Amino acid sequence: MLGITEAIESPEFSSVTAVLGSQMSKTDGVILNSIGHTLDEQPKPCLYIGPTRKLVESISKSRFMAMVHAVPGLMAGLAVGKACTVTEKFVNGVRLGFGWAGSATELSSHPAARVYIDERDRMGHDVQGEGDVNTLAEARTSTY
Repeated sequence: MLGITEAIESPEFSSVTAVLGSQMSKTDGVILNSIGHTLDEQPKPCLYIGPTRKLVESISKSRFMAMVHAVPGLMAGLAVGKACTVTEKFVNGVRLGFGWAGSATELSSHPAARVYIDERDRMGHDVQGEGDVNTLAEARTSTY
């Protein structure tokens, strides 16, 4: 996972693709750690995209929040109240959105410096007539 994480953090790359088997630590060990690092050390808007609403909500509520509670800089920077929902969190003054492949609105509403697509192979190729998930993700970063 170290090489993937280093590539994500390197300004040399604008995109990183990793092909891994199931349960190999890509969500927690790579994606959530990279999101946490970004929000804690160099805050800029991020977007996490998963295949289904149910999975995305589960990751937002349990795995992401467990990380926030374990990292003092994230916990101290977490907005509370209405500013923090299942699909949208504000940490250290920047937005972290949680979207899923079936929702064009969630994938096209906000610009992001970094977009993380998890379980890409479980997503369709077209998001409600809006285009490919990868294309929508690229559009989020180009408008940032």
